Amino acid sequence: MPTEAQVDPSAVLAALGVDDVTRITEVTGGQDTLIWRVERGAASHALRVFRPEQREAANREAIAIERASALLPVPQILARGIVDDRPAMLLEWCRGVPLFHYLTQHPSAVGVLGRAFGRMHAQLHTLDAPPALAPPNALGDWLAQLDAPLAERIGAVSRQPPKLLHLDYHPMNVLTDGSRITAVLDWVNALPGDPRADFARTTSILRIAPISPAPLSSQMRHLRRALERAWRQGYQEAAGEMSDLPLFYAAAGTAMQGDLAPRAANPDQWLQSHHLTPVRRWTRCWRSCAGL
Repeated sequence: MPTEAQVDPSAVLAALGVDDVTRITEVTGGQDTLIWRVERGAASHALRVFRPEQREAANREAIAIERASALLPVPQILARGIVDDRPAMLLEWCRGVPLFHYLTQHPSAVGVLGRAFGRMHAQLHTLDAPPALAPPNALGDWLAQLDAPLAERIGAVSRQPPKLLHLDYHPMNVLTDGSRITAVLDWVNALPGDPRADFARTTSILRIAPISPAPLSSQMRHLRRALERAWRQGYQEAAGEMSDLPLFYAAAGTAMQGDLAPRAANPDQWLQSHHLTPVRRWTRCWRSCAGL
């Protein structure tokens, strides 16, 4: 990933035709992109700069945001382009704080905001995926590289037409002002597919994603489980019960292992192979339940 020293945000903004910038501040926390907060008078924006190999992902994000804006609060894209071979995007700075951060300070709000979090996820899945986003079978093709028999089984039960999936819908990518959900961010993983794949992905993040060793890690686990229950209730209130979930849970576990294994192999990361034990256990359990 490029570092701030390798990318000059002022030059990127100039290349995008953005002027009257009064202040630029680096934002930490982006896993795949560099992010700065850009002040222009009274307005605030977010500048995202991707890696050169992320052109397709950046294009998918722009298409997904445009489609999602029909129903969901998402950041407006103000400018985008390729600068020094890196995709760059200037977005509206959305009001609110990450849902998980808010709930750590106001845990009594987990029921109300968690259900709103779930209802908004269900609302997203009413949107047909735009044809330009990716081929309809893109998610299945990716899963087939990890587990071909599982991908084949899921393909046999998947619903058509494909819906818009976020595939990273979790409480750090959703903002709140304390009374409602104010924005859904980070659409770089968006693909067309069966909503159950997105539902299972969020379930796996809330239940088994490794949490870094920290003094509050136990509290975070309890909060995360409470949020999962509220999110699930809100989702099912809006969308109803779903069938064949063991297959999709197995796929979510397989995908999480595929995502995290390279990081766990890096000795400089806190994440190590033993942290993936719950993910492996989850995947084996649901594969068995699905008859695989």
